[in-house]
Amino acid sequence: MLGRETHSKVKREIVSAIGRVRNPKNKEILCTILQDADPKIVYQAIRALLVFKNDQKVEQHLKSNSAECNLQ
Repeated sequence: MLGRETHSKVKREIVSAIGRVRNPKNKEILCTILQDADPKIVYQAIRALLVFKNDQKVEQHLKSNSAECNLQ
């Protein structure tokens, strides 16, 4: 759904909703969203991942510039 959406505001709301669920299974998709070209979308993904700030892998990923998403 997110990949097909073209409006930035709608994409931000989708990412925000994914984050509000606070499901650890969503970490991978949020990590992938960090690579989006729109900084507002990336910001929403960062905010969503901060829910998992006590997860060392998430913390390391947020601090790195790595394009790889391996949070499991």
